Amino acid sequence: MHGKPSEVNDTGRCIAMNLYGGLVDRSCETLRPFVCKKSIYHPTFNSVCNTPYSAYVPNENFTRCYKFLTNRITWTEGFEICNEESSYLFIPNDEEEINLITNGVENVKEEYGTVLIAVGLHNMFKDDMYLTIHGQKIEVVDNQWQDGEPNIRPNENCLFLSSRKLADYFCNNHDLLSYVVCERDIVDINIPVSESSDNPLPFRYFDPPDPLPLTILLLSKGLAIYW
Repeated sequence: MHGKPSEVNDTGRCIAMNLYGGLVDRSCETLRPFVCKKSIYHPTFNSVCNTPYSAYVPNENFTRCYKFLTNRITWTEGFEICNEESSYLFIPNDEEEINLITNGVENVKEEYGTVLIAVGLHNMFKDDMYLTIHGQKIEVVDNQWQDGEPNIRPNENCLFLSSRKLADYFCNNHDLLSYVVCERDIVDINIPVSESSDNPLPFRYFDPPDPLPLTILLLSKGLAIYW
C-alpha cells in the first residue's frame, strides 16, 4: 500500500498481501490464507537429517539433528516453529548435549551477556509436575536447576537454560526473549544403502509423540501464535 506501515496499536508485526497485491502490516494472530512456495529448478533435501530444511546439522554420532535459530523469540513461538518443521524444542538429555547446544548458541548470538535458551520442558498441567513436551517426567533428562529454581511463580510455566542450568520463566513474554534450537531424532534402521542411493546414510527420521495436547493447552491459555 502507499505510505508507511500503519503500526496501529503496535500490533502490525506481520506482513500480508491484500487482494490488490499491496502489502499491509497486520496482527500476527489473525487467521489468513497462505501459500507455500518452493523452487522446482533447485530442489534441496537434507538427507542426513531427513528434512527439507538445510539448516539442520547432525551431532557427532548421528543420533540427533539441530537447527539454531539466530533471532531470539518467546518459548511459545519456538515451540510452534519447531513443531511446524516436524521437530521439537531442544530437550537437555545430558550434560554433553547441554554443552553442545550452549556452545552452538554462543556462536550465533549477536549480543553479550548471559544466554537464555528455551528448552522442551514445562509445568503447564500442574505446578509441581515438570514434563518434557513429549509427556515424559523431567527425571528422564538432565535436570540441574539454577539456585532458587524452580520458584513456581504464577504463569512461569516454561523452562529455559541459563548458564547451563534450568530456570522457569514466562512462556510468551516478549520482554524475555530466548534463543531457540529445534531438535530432530535420527534412528538407525540397519538397512544397507546402495552407492547409487540419494541418501548417503541408513537413517530415517523418528516421529516424536503427538504435540497436539500441548498445542491445545497453549491455545486455551491464549499463548499460541498463528503465523
